[in-house]
Amino acid sequence: FQTIHYIAKSLSLSKTIEHVDFSNNDLQEAGAILMAKIIMANKGILSLILAKNNIQDTGAIMLFYDLMGNTSLTHIDISGNNIGDKGLEAISYCLMENISISKLNLLSNSFTQAAIGILIEALNLNSSVIELEAGENQDLKDIVLQNRNNFVQKISQPFIYPNSTEIEN
Repeated sequence: FQTIHYIAKSLSLSKTIEHVDFSNNDLQEAGAILMAKIIMANKGILSLILAKNNIQDTGAIMLFYDLMGNTSLTHIDISGNNIGDKGLEAISYCLMENISISKLNLLSNSFTQAAIGILIEALNLNSSVIELEAGENQDLKDIVLQNRNNFVQKISQPFIYPNSTEIEN
């Protein structure tokens, strides 16, 4: 983790790096908090990939709370992080405030149907999200199918649906 801390410090000072991929590093909650600080310090970062880092609910809550005011980040991949309903709620609240995020990957997390309604509400309010990967989150897949007409009509580009199937407008 010390090595990642040094890399993170360098990233926060860089003015040229646009894409950050820390996939498969077991960053956990502390790493998610560190990544949020990097994104807040470096407004040039457009893409943050934190797939398979076991950030769980607490890490997602901290990360997305800090990202609410960010206006540069357009792509976030938090797939495979064991994020549950509380984390999905934080993601949803962030999407209600942050209109720069256009691509969001939520594959392989642990959401239940109980929390998915707020994500649908966020997608209805935020027309900037044009790609959403949901994959193995069966409850999310079902709810998106039931509610897709509410927000798919706002999407100007192909909507990436679970398992990369495109939904036509």
